[in-house]
Amino acid sequence: ILIYILSVGLSCLKWRLLLQSQGHNVAFPTLMHWYLLGAFAGTFLPSSIGGDIGRSYIAGRGIGSQADALMSIFAERVTGLIAMLALAAITLAIVPEILNMPAFVPFGLLVLMILSGAIAILLIRYQPVWLPTYLRKLFGYISNTFQQYRAQPSTLIFAMLISLFFHGLTAVSLWIACLSVTPSAPASTALVAPLIGLTGIIPLTPGSLGIREGALAYLLQHNGLSLDQAVAVALITRALLFISALAGMPGFFIEMHGRTRKVPKNIPSK
Repeated sequence: ILIYILSVGLSCLKWRLLLQSQGHNVAFPTLMHWYLLGAFAGTFLPSSIGGDIGRSYIAGRGIGSQADALMSIFAERVTGLIAMLALAAITLAIVPEILNMPAFVPFGLLVLMILSGAIAILLIRYQPVWLPTYLRKLFGYISNTFQQYRAQPSTLIFAMLISLFFHGLTAVSLWIACLSVTPSAPASTALVAPLIGLTGIIPLTPGSLGIREGALAYLLQHNGLSLDQAVAVALITRALLFISALAGMPGFFIEMHGRTRKVPKNIPSK
């Protein structure tokens, strides 16, 4: 749980840097509050990024620009995804047998994801006329925002370093969970973390419930743990995520109460 809180702090530090690049100076405690709200909402929304929708809406109201809030969170996620892909590629290069399938399958999936990203970048950059108008407008705004980030390369470099450190902490957290089940858990179980992070992108269930646990149990079995130990680790890590996300519950209901309470009408003086 302490590692989770530290990871949230790192994410908010990166988010603050990206918002500052857009001209918004938001206090760190405020960003922590917004982030925890999004984490709590994400527990009930599809995929691990479902809570970003609520976080973007609340942040947009706070800074006065829904578009800037959305783009800052988008940039935060993209830098995190790039770091996670890099770590996943390193993992597969070091221990290709971790997936218990031919090496060309995971590497092919990584290449496919990289190509998809490259195509998306080209579409955003050139905005072909055959795209629908609303997509060209969206891609145009994305392009302009990233031009702001490119003007401050040190910010992007620092954001990438924070992302690498974030995923490193996630790997350590997973290894600690494995040690809680069996003291003989090898340190290599930490290498599973970036691969599990990629499964969280799949928007099928609230908070990727079931998808993440199934993938984690499967991978841990091929990395020194028995079936019952792997399932136990999967359930423990899910419970820790849920308990940690509860930190955003009070603020969530305060926000909801603030949105729904009625404003008293002005009584004209006689």
